[in-house]
Amino acid sequence: MAQKDLFQRLFMSRPDMFADVCNVFLPWSAIKADQLVSLDPNVVFKGHDRKLRIALRDTLKCWTPEDATLAILGVESQSAVDWNMVVRVLFYDALSFRSQLETKKGKLSPVVTFVVYYGEKPWTGPKTLKESIEFTDITRKLFLPLTPDVSLNILDFHAIEFEKIEKMTSDFRFVATFLYNAAHPNDLHALPPVHDPELIRDFLKIFHGKKRGSRYPKIKISNERLAQGGIGMNELLNSYVDYQVQVAVAEATDKVRAETRNELRDEVRAEVRAEVRDEVRDEVRAEERAEGRAEGLAEGRAEGRAEGRAEGRAEGRAEGRAEGRAEGRAEGRAEGRAEERDEIQKRSAKKLALKGWTNEEIADHLEVEVTKVETWLAED
Repeated sequence: MAQKDLFQRLFMSRPDMFADVCNVFLPWSAIKADQLVSLDPNVVFKGHDRKLRIALRDTLKCWTPEDATLAILGVESQSAVDWNMVVRVLFYDALSFRSQLETKKGKLSPVVTFVVYYGEKPWTGPKTLKESIEFTDITRKLFLPLTPDVSLNILDFHAIEFEKIEKMTSDFRFVATFLYNAAHPNDLHALPPVHDPELIRDFLKIFHGKKRGSRYPKIKISNERLAQGGIGMNELLNSYVDYQVQVAVAEATDKVRAETRNELRDEVRAEVRAEVRDEVRDEVRAEERAEGRAEGLAEGRAEGRAEGRAEGRAEGRAEGRAEGRAEGRAEGRAEGRAEERDEIQKRSAKKLALKGWTNEEIADHLEVEVTKVETWLAED
């Protein structure tokens, strides 16, 4: 946990400081330090997954004037804007009400939580429950009037009236004045004497603004001065003048750094663009080569297949003609031989018929069908 957060909790652990914060919001200073009793800020509850969990609050006390608990009061310290703060406070208060249900009969005591905001810039988060909820056009018409509103009791030193700080009686008045001055450099107020100089000196060491652009000036003062007279306007003005000079130098340095960064960003962007262009050019060249190779292979295969088909057809026709001529010659020779053989057998059949041979004897002698011998003999 950061030192600032620890100090904020330390402040509120002290009853007089706690009472001062509560009284800021009340019509009169009703809360007294000796009427406050510390409560355990950690509440054990069962989550939606039915597992036990702990809600870690900052500070929780009960107000017990005349030994009767009239209210339960909590203070949450914030160094940064929390957009869920309203819901967090509502959740913490609900847990305190539930705890009362387990131990108290009848009506419950009030539960109120105050938020002390130590941020260097004004609070910009939601301050009511309705501001924390996103309504659409239809849900706004239907449910906005039915949604209960809860307001955040927040002590923002950028928005508080200084008259309320002047009513404080504890050392928190010094803290509040210091933070008010940081938030309103044109409306400075003297820092009052304190009861615990050591605590306030530690506070100044942590909040004096080590980081660039901080709103907190560095103020050096002894414990004796803090306890006796605080910090007067002259000394306070000198501290803020020195601080304003430091802020002006820091802002000028930041401005020059920002301008230089923008110039360098343009130069670096141009360099990177050139490097990326070269890399992309190589990538595109490699891609085009690959695509050209693929297209060349496809075209080559297509042309090769076409040429192969043409050559195959030509070769096939040539081979077919040659084979056809050879087969024709062979068939012609065979047919010529068969016709010559038939003519010889025909003449032989006629000669044998003249000698008185029967058709069957002639067919058997010539080794042909009887019908063929009958055909030959019938021709003349």
